[in-house]
Amino acid sequence: MENSATQTVLPRPFRLSLEVVMHIMRYVNPVDIISMRKTCRPMCDVSQLRTVWVAALERVCESHGIFKPTYPMEKMSLPDLEHAALAPYRIIKLLKAKNLEVPLEPYQTRIFRCRQPDLNGQHHPFGVHLVPGGRFVLTHNVKSLHLWDLVYNVNVPIKPRQTAFVNTLWHHKICAVGASSDG
Repeated sequence: MENSATQTVLPRPFRLSLEVVMHIMRYVNPVDIISMRKTCRPMCDVSQLRTVWVAALERVCESHGIFKPTYPMEKMSLPDLEHAALAPYRIIKLLKAKNLEVPLEPYQTRIFRCRQPDLNGQHHPFGVHLVPGGRFVLTHNVKSLHLWDLVYNVNVPIKPRQTAFVNTLWHHKICAVGASSDG
């Protein structure tokens, strides 16, 4: 009797093992995984494996220059992994369908409280930079650099205070924020 890793999952003439189908799904775009899911029950079952979606999200991070720690993949649920991997495709679809003369409405609006405000109790940033992936924001002024965590899941509340800050005399201008070659 065959084990589950080599079982035939597709009807004739397309006999492929579960292992082969899973390997194929690790290299296709997330939207194509969803399309494959809709073809038959065995494909649906394979498309709901965690390893398939972790690989998909890692590829999305690499191809879109997303800072990999944006997503704590080992802690994310399967729906969270799918949602994150499909996010670039959803926003592209939304932008293509939307009349760009009308601005998009924000999902949430938050006011952030700074741990180290200036003398007036405010944090007036000279610059605000969204780190690719959308989870982290860097703000800076003359005296400090602040990191804010916007969280990766819309069902988790955003932290009202910055995650980290550095007090320093900041005389440099940040021009761009991006992931390094190793994520």
